[in-house]
Amino acid sequence: MKVSELDKGLKVVDLSSADGNDNDDDEHSYYIHPQRIVVYKTYQKVGQSYERTIHDRTWDWWINLVSAEPVANQEIKKVIPQIYRTKDQATGSEYLFYNVELSGNDWKGNRKDFSYLAGVVEGMPVFNYEIEPSTNKIISGTTQVLEVKREYTIPHKG
Repeated sequence: MKVSELDKGLKVVDLSSADGNDNDDDEHSYYIHPQRIVVYKTYQKVGQSYERTIHDRTWDWWINLVSAEPVANQEIKKVIPQIYRTKDQATGSEYLFYNVELSGNDWKGNRKDFSYLAGVVEGMPVFNYEIEPSTNKIISGTTQVLEVKREYTIPHKG
């Protein structure tokens, strides 16, 4: 696949590092992997800040290296070396997930690799919060992460 066919994910502007100058958004922005967008939006929905994981930071580093000029039109190698099937013992539902290995070159010609598990969302938060009865809105400052879960996204129909 070409770099242009890659889903870069969600571009987020880091307001904490911005100096008020809107002209250099690229300097103060980063990409979140497509699979992690749902986690990011879940935190935003309850007014919590999302802390990037090392995997998020690696994705941003990798996607910027392989999509910058002069290698912006290169072929990205995608390999799926393993597929897994798991069963949720509580519900009896079965799911598939698999390894994905992406490989491309940086502008110096050095190979850069990135791998992830497709079909799994790691770190999905479960929140504990208070709601204002008259407005049905979350009361600011009452939100806490109760737990983080792993969610499977590819049901096995078998």
